[in-house]
Amino acid sequence: MPTATKSAAAERRRLPREKILKSGVVVYGQGQKTMDCMLINYSEEGAKIRPLDALALPDHFELRIGRNAVYFCEYLRRTGCDVAVRFVAKGLDRVED
Repeated sequence: MPTATKSAAAERRRLPREKILKSGVVVYGQGQKTMDCMLINYSEEGAKIRPLDALALPDHFELRIGRNAVYFCEYLRRTGCDVAVRFVAKGLDRVED
């Protein structure tokens, strides 16, 4: 049955995801809170991340990878410790509200 779930998720995506293992930082709470995470897979539209505490993630947050890559993310779903996110914007600096 897990194969059917993976295949159904893959069919919903417009772009295929590339497997990757990179560290990142989730930034939320108006830039006041951070949480380390691992990037599991990635496409230009979204990613699967493994944060330290998947239950503590808000609906919208920043995902920082490396020095300059900042993705403004929307929480989609959680499966175990992994969280699927959609990129709503990309930038080099934090967008001020």
